[in-house]
Amino acid sequence: MLTGGESERKQAKMPPLALIWAFAWATVSANVSAANELVSVGEVIAERGETASGFLSFAGSTSRGVDIPVTIINGAGNGPLLALIAGVHGMETAPQAALHRIRREIDPADISGAIIIVHRVNVESFRQRTAYLNPLDGKNMNRVFPGNVQGSMSERAAAAITHHVIDQADYLVDMHAGDANEDLAPYVYVPMTGDREQDVSTIALARAFGVGRYLPIDISTTDFEAPIFLDFTAAVRGVTTITTETGSRGEAASWAVDLASNGVRGVLAHLGMTNKGPYLEQTAEVWLSAAEIFPAPKNGFFAASVTSGAEVQEGDEIGRLFDPFGDVIAIVSAPFDGWVNYVIATPPANEGDPLAMISRFGTPPLD
Repeated sequence: MLTGGESERKQAKMPPLALIWAFAWATVSANVSAANELVSVGEVIAERGETASGFLSFAGSTSRGVDIPVTIINGAGNGPLLALIAGVHGMETAPQAALHRIRREIDPADISGAIIIVHRVNVESFRQRTAYLNPLDGKNMNRVFPGNVQGSMSERAAAAITHHVIDQADYLVDMHAGDANEDLAPYVYVPMTGDREQDVSTIALARAFGVGRYLPIDISTTDFEAPIFLDFTAAVRGVTTITTETGSRGEAASWAVDLASNGVRGVLAHLGMTNKGPYLEQTAEVWLSAAEIFPAPKNGFFAASVTSGAEVQEGDEIGRLFDPFGDVIAIVSAPFDGWVNYVIATPPANEGDPLAMISRFGTPPLD
């Protein structure tokens, strides 16, 4: 899950375009031809009609390096380049399992264009079973894009993904889920840049992925001086980008894996990259807006009173916080009518940590 919520995402800052394009990438390279005769991510190379898997490797700030698993499916016909990225938060596992399935089931002979799959960006977080943060540097990897090739491990990983993957993509799906402590209901972030053509394309991409609940994020007036989210980084480069949330509690549950893999197939069909299904039948749309995160007011033992996907009214109890002896020290209530994107499903709560995210109901953008 993209911890921090819409309020933090709106306050994010990125450098002006001139500074972005002037960023020096001394140690990374990428190559994709207009006709996708050859697609490469680092040393992983796939010629037309081939599938290739391997590792995007880069040196760490110490002697330890990192190997990020990637797959390239280079189709037999010409078409766009779609990037599918999972595991920016390592314990969000359902999208990772879905991309395993996509790799097994997609035949390059049936594809027009190319797919770059990043199976797991935050390798060490997965290995050590940590929520939110990369244990190698204590950073949230989805707060350090576009990265820094001379920075910490998270910043170096972000720099590698930005250059090798984002900078050669036409379309991108950043695939997230509920982290190990989050009861999360499926929805899709829809970054809105203010460029109507790109925004129309982004809305269509979100609808093609499916799941039926969409949360637009207005980044049209954002000044991006500080490192920030992967999807913002891609969108400001002109890449049609969405971020999906499909899965809960760090589990690769079959329903969540099906949702994510079928969503990818819907995107492939929408982009004209394949005419084969299955993909999700479009459900009734619910457009969300103005999401807010509700932090823990104190340290304590949290017990949720609602589940993800619930509709709440102003004043409804979201959960209670208890002291070590079991006495109530805080009651968290909904300050407005809305929809529960996620709620923390495990008891430990530290002051300032998110306890829940609730979105107001909205209308489709550009309508």
